[in-house]
Amino acid sequence: MVLPYVETNLTRNDLISLAMKNYSKYTLERIRIPIDGSYREGYAKIDGIKQWIFITDIEKSKQALHEFLER
Repeated sequence: MVLPYVETNLTRNDLISLAMKNYSKYTLERIRIPIDGSYREGYAKIDGIKQWIFITDIEKSKQALHEFLER
């Protein structure tokens, strides 16, 4: 059971009620962060070990996320 690990102001009954609803009439929308064009691949030494990393433009991704949530 995950409820002991969830912090919310919803009651247990509210959560169960939401979980039982039929959401099939809704369209699922999604976004991937970092967004395309906002990152490049690179390498960095972390603790002396060469690591593969994403070098991201956080502001571009942040703006895209705000726009997505405002729809």
